[in-house]
Amino acid sequence: MTDLPDRPARTRVIRLASVEDLRVERPAGVPVRVEFARAATKLRLDDQWYGAVSGGLTQATHDGDAPGYQMIVAGGAGTVTVVAA
Repeated sequence: MTDLPDRPARTRVIRLASVEDLRVERPAGVPVRVEFARAATKLRLDDQWYGAVSGGLTQATHDGDAPGYQMIVAGGAGTVTVVAA
């Protein structure tokens, strides 16, 4: 499990090559955008669940340019969970 620090002043980008089983907790109310370049087996983004995604996926908890976290997974992904703490 990975805990992200408090609300950033500007958007912070987190780049990952590929992941198998990743759980990320961010502070409540902090926006996050998750991008997969390739396939993902499962994604949980707060209360939303996605399964067996191929060909890429982009999901966000917010609209607009509010400072938060942007996670980019360039390779394949197994189970990825991103939730508010």
